[in-house]
Amino acid sequence: MTLIVHHLHVSMSERIPWLCEELGVPYELKVYDRDRLMAPAEFKALHHSGTAPVIQDGDLTLAESGACVEYISHKHAQGKLFVPSSFPEYATFLFWWHWSNATLQSALGGALGAYAIGLREGDPRGGICFRPL
Repeated sequence: MTLIVHHLHVSMSERIPWLCEELGVPYELKVYDRDRLMAPAEFKALHHSGTAPVIQDGDLTLAESGACVEYISHKHAQGKLFVPSSFPEYATFLFWWHWSNATLQSALGGALGAYAIGLREGDPRGGICFRPL
């Protein structure tokens, strides 16, 4: 059965088709445009979280880009993208695997959003938007 990738424009879902292409995983891409700034109802109906991306693999429906990347990687990459838990630096691997999505992305998103509305570092209205990493 072909993997279905539900892609919402301006979201974290670009990485899923990219990963599938790199691994040679056949997939069907369904693209959704945002309804103003939000996901359309058709997309939100795919998964209770309403977040992008969403993949469907047979009876499985999975959301969240990190979860989708891990699922596809473990199922299709034949161990090329992960190290075994017995690897001496396994915890360090996990830290960096999740760091970009959990820490860097949120910090950059906040800073870019604040910058887009005219706030600069040192402006008290920026709150935590310009916090050091």
